[in-house]
Amino acid sequence: MKNVIVITGASSGFGALTARALAGAGHIVYAGMRETTGRNAPQVKAAADYAREHSVDLRSVELDVASDASVDEGIASMEGGGSYNQTDAEGFLVSNPCACRHHKVSVATPPRDA
Repeated sequence: MKNVIVITGASSGFGALTARALAGAGHIVYAGMRETTGRNAPQVKAAADYAREHSVDLRSVELDVASDASVDEGIASMEGGGSYNQTDAEGFLVSNPCACRHHKVSVATPPRDA
């Protein structure tokens, strides 16, 4: 089953690795990060390059979990419909309370082989 998954903190580290792994498993993955047109523009390009090179559905989205407005705008910009699963790169099992309060978001753990 193809899921739409949102990963916060996906500009680098575990977030970026998890986004790539879940996209590779066939899901639609939104890699949430701040400043997508500023300091994280190279990470947005890297995610797009990875998606193209590996034929996966990995999409970057502007998303600052410290801002309700940013979360609202980020979720609204996503395609795919249905419910969204969120993996917080800070702890995998910790769902962002800000996003959960305003949106139908559930926690998704990465696959064991991710």
